[in-house]
Amino acid sequence: MARSKTRTSTPQARILQTMSDMEKRYSNGEITVVWKPEKCLHAARCIAGLPKVFDVNRRPWVDMSGASTAEITRVVDTCPSGALTWEKE
Repeated sequence: MARSKTRTSTPQARILQTMSDMEKRYSNGEITVVWKPEKCLHAARCIAGLPKVFDVNRRPWVDMSGASTAEITRVVDTCPSGALTWEKE
């Protein structure tokens, strides 16, 4: 009797898995801002706090040269979902 291969996930599930693993990293040489889009609640605190750094109409949407490291970390720390975090380099 031949064994049949069964798929354990649908294409949609594979896309969702890829999205959940996705992260974008942006560096200014002092810190790296990490964005995990699947966690984003779209509260827009980043955009309101530092529009020169965070601009959804620009690609990439994070421009680390738009503010000082201290300003960026202050705003990233206000992210309610944890979609934005930062790491010291």
